Amino acid sequence: MNAKKISNIFYIGDWQVTPQTNCVRAGDAVTQLEPKAMDVLLLLCQQRRDNGHEHALSADDIASQCWGSEIGDNPVHKAITQLRKAFSDKPSTPKYIETIRKRGYRIVAKLDFPGQALTNATQQSTNDWQGGSPFPGLSAFEPDESEVFFGRSAQITTLLTRVSKLVDAKHAFCLVLGPSGSGKSSLINAGVLPRLTHQNGHDGIGVVSYTSVDFADVSQSRLFIDLASSMLDWDVNDTPVFDGLSAETLADMLQKDSSQVAALCNKALASIQQQAPDNRYAKPQLFLFIDRLEVLLSSPVFNDDERKRFLKSLDALATSGSILIFSACRNDFYPLVVAYPSLMAGKDQGAHFDLLPPSSSELSQMIRLPAKAANLSWTNEPNSTNPLDEILCHEAVNHPDALPMLQYTLQELYEQRSANNEMQYSVYRQLGGIEGAIGKKAEQIYLQLSKDQQSQLEYILSLLVTLSPDGENITSRAARWSQLDDNPITHSSQHELVQAMVESRLLVSHLQHGEPCFSLAHEALLRKWPRASNWINEHRDALRIKSQLQQLAGRWQFEDRNKAYLLPEGKPLLEAVNLQKSAVFKLDEEECALIKASQKSGNVKRWLKRTTVTLLCVLTFTALFMSVKSQQAENLAQQKRLEAESLLGFMVGEFADKLRSVKRMDLLDGISNKALEYFSQQDEEVAESIFPSLTSTEQNFKTRFQHAQTLAAMGEVAYSRNKNDEAKQAFSSAKTILDKLYKIQPENSELLKALGANAFWLGQLASDKAEFTLAKPHFEEYLSFSKLMNQLEPNSDEAKLELSYAYLAMGAVSSKLQDLTVAKVAFEKALAIQYELTEDLPKTDMSQVDIADTLEWLAEIEEQLGSLEQAVRTREKVQNIITDLLATHVGNANLLESIAYSYLNNANVMYYLGLYKAAKQAVLSAKINLDKLLQQDPSNEIWQLDLLRADIFELHLMAVIHKAPYRQPITWTDFQNIIFKAKKFHSLIAIVIKNYQLGGDWALAERAITLAKSKLEQLLRIQPGNHLLLTALSNVYLLAAKQDEHSQSQVGAVSTTNMTTNSVKRQACQQTVNLLQPIVTDNSGYEVLLPFVQAHDCLQQQDKVKQFVDKLALMKIKNYSF
Repeated sequence: MNAKKISNIFYIGDWQVTPQTNCVRAGDAVTQLEPKAMDVLLLLCQQRRDNGHEHALSADDIASQCWGSEIGDNPVHKAITQLRKAFSDKPSTPKYIETIRKRGYRIVAKLDFPGQALTNATQQSTNDWQGGSPFPGLSAFEPDESEVFFGRSAQITTLLTRVSKLVDAKHAFCLVLGPSGSGKSSLINAGVLPRLTHQNGHDGIGVVSYTSVDFADVSQSRLFIDLASSMLDWDVNDTPVFDGLSAETLADMLQKDSSQVAALCNKALASIQQQAPDNRYAKPQLFLFIDRLEVLLSSPVFNDDERKRFLKSLDALATSGSILIFSACRNDFYPLVVAYPSLMAGKDQGAHFDLLPPSSSELSQMIRLPAKAANLSWTNEPNSTNPLDEILCHEAVNHPDALPMLQYTLQELYEQRSANNEMQYSVYRQLGGIEGAIGKKAEQIYLQLSKDQQSQLEYILSLLVTLSPDGENITSRAARWSQLDDNPITHSSQHELVQAMVESRLLVSHLQHGEPCFSLAHEALLRKWPRASNWINEHRDALRIKSQLQQLAGRWQFEDRNKAYLLPEGKPLLEAVNLQKSAVFKLDEEECALIKASQKSGNVKRWLKRTTVTLLCVLTFTALFMSVKSQQAENLAQQKRLEAESLLGFMVGEFADKLRSVKRMDLLDGISNKALEYFSQQDEEVAESIFPSLTSTEQNFKTRFQHAQTLAAMGEVAYSRNKNDEAKQAFSSAKTILDKLYKIQPENSELLKALGANAFWLGQLASDKAEFTLAKPHFEEYLSFSKLMNQLEPNSDEAKLELSYAYLAMGAVSSKLQDLTVAKVAFEKALAIQYELTEDLPKTDMSQVDIADTLEWLAEIEEQLGSLEQAVRTREKVQNIITDLLATHVGNANLLESIAYSYLNNANVMYYLGLYKAAKQAVLSAKINLDKLLQQDPSNEIWQLDLLRADIFELHLMAVIHKAPYRQPITWTDFQNIIFKAKKFHSLIAIVIKNYQLGGDWALAERAITLAKSKLEQLLRIQPGNHLLLTALSNVYLLAAKQDEHSQSQVGAVSTTNMTTNSVKRQACQQTVNLLQPIVTDNSGYEVLLPFVQAHDCLQQQDKVKQFVDKLALMKIKNYSF
């Protein structure tokens, strides 16, 4: 039922409507409605919200949508009468529901939907934010910025519901918990508070005056004075609540008898009812916001007795019935919260609220909607159709914990906007994205610190920075607050520095294994802040020694402090001792114990050496004699080692390639692990000590190259097992080694091939995460190395083949970035190389498959460029190639699958071109090949669904050709199966519904539309920018419009002349326009343009889309009417 679309609390005039309980409320007056009366009210309000004041709903429309059957007008009139009685409304002078003679009913009172974010142009016709920047940067949102506070509506609704329960339970204290920088203060200031100060309040609860206390600003001995000073700001009807009292007097009352304070508050609020009996709030409240509660709980400025007395006063205020208290606290201080019973008292009733990072759709609202409210627009990335807001959304989704940094970036974009109010991509690039903004802000905060605090930066970095497991890359780790000082309550300059960085949201304070810790808000700080990156470069050797010492100490402890794991004398022990003396690096107890034990062991060894000097002299002659034999043995061992390395080289090189070709990743995994173990041992042997210096360029090139190949093979194994993080780490480690080898031998073709393959895999990993902007540089590297291979070996077929693959990778990523011209050129270059390589081969050679695959890619690009007829011809070449191959490779499943999909793709294009018979023939060819596939594997679910897809398409084409249903349409069970897999079969949904409509089964079509809308809207909440899902949903909306057109024609209610009054139909068509408007560009494909144009035709607004009509004509698509 359409009316049920409104499910949250909203307001009509002075009344609050609660759909879940069928209640309306104004002040103390609460009226329970009958369910059908509530349905009617929701339907009328929805009509007003979506279509404006001038539209009315007839009694027949209301009966149809609320009762679902022909029951006559009486139930509707009865429901309207009940609603008017509830609102004390009169038909003659309506304030809420007006009767329009011969047209129906409409809502005339003001509507307010507080929980509904404005997401399209029809919902917000004017953007009138005049408050400067709609982005607060690193500051929290304030109450007067609620108009540009978006993305937290679900959390606001949850908190308001909890407030109702807490107020009713007479314990009005709510604690919002979350990491630093998660938006706790903004949620309370600009989310919850404005809803409670609104003229309608919430559930009878309304705030008449509010104040706040930030504990970061409270100094020693002023705990109660500062609270009292804030509370003096409360006033009721312009009269101070504590009129005549000083801050000192009120502070004394709070400490000695808080009940007196509560009594004064109750008296002030009671005066509202006496002066204005029709007061809009049934439960008026005074509001107190206590920010950064963790300071009270942890700071040595306050003693434990003060804390207890303060929290006791708060509890008395919260239980007074007139004061609503909100507090924000970092969740890493939750163990301290638990220690105070008054803070835990209301937990079971929802008094504790955990604020989680925003979802992708919430981040999108935070970025786009404030800009929309401030009349800001976004420029596109050069040579791309990607607007800046989409790029920001994508980057923010990958870093949801860096929310303050996102706001800072948005603020900088606003400050540097163009004269036309455009948020510019060029400025975004100058900032370096969210990561670049972090570095800039870090330096600003650092320069504001005192010299003593600045001097502690090195030590703090030593706690936060470490080496990655491969020993090459710098990364970050969490540090414990207890590591800062021996006495954790001492407010040292170290604490002050970290606290300043946390408050500036450059560091995040959190719990780890139950212990308070702090870490970087974003690792980009290490890369984008020159001060940090310079420190890392200066101390890289020390970081290396610290990292390895940490690992060795752990191993020594694990082995029960076995002497075999002590540090040997010489460079290893000397480096560790020097690190221990460093003023920057502080070693753990285990590390210091290892050094001490190693030194003690060294002293014993030196004594033993002195006593054996004499014996060594005696044995010198014997040693000289034996050295000849030893040299011979060493030569033999070296020969065996070279043979072993040669075998391993074959195993991780040529043999590994053969395993890849037969997809035996299990065997490749075993070989790789053995090889990695061997090469790791070799690295240890060639090093001077267990603390090696940076890898020497003199080290055996071949061994290091094989080490890199092994890491790459392990990356492929991890990728095949969907362990993409492990794969990325392996490929990154391999890249580190390969890059160094490239500097030594830049013209080594095997090395170039390995570099290219490694770049390909890193690009593929990024592409799998839809990070195409990040993937492109890797594929460009792949192409660059492949070109170098061809320059070194211009006659090598292997080098040419690798170059064709590189062009294919570039074509694929360019198509994803909508750089279609570049993609087309790349595919054409790949195709030219493939034609050259297969020139002398027969048509039945399997090398022709590569050509077919590339042609299929090229056809897809031609489709997107609008060359539909050319795309059909290109796919016909694909089908001819595969048909020739199947003549000698009968039953090859890969070939059968490729040709089946090629026929299906062509059928889709032919359908849009109006070539219905040719499309039907293509579908039949696809079905023949899918049948052959299922004979080989009858249980293959994908092929079963593809055959179902082809069968549905054939049914629809036959119905279109014969202008009547050809045979029994798709069953409801099969349609439910399609909806279940809507992400894959989104394009089929509209076709099935059209078949139901063509077959005259309009009731089944209605059920299908309802189910499809629900599923697609759900998927789009998860992937709001998915163009395929947006297009599928737009086609369903158009079919809903067709559905309404049919129902109106059946009752004769609509004629050609009054079609514009058909509100349901227009609403559905307008929904299509709203849905597609953000993604439609001059470069859009026909599958987006066609429903967009049809929707405008439905709305009789063809003039608005003339350029798109012309483009469809160029594509040879002629049927674009609704």
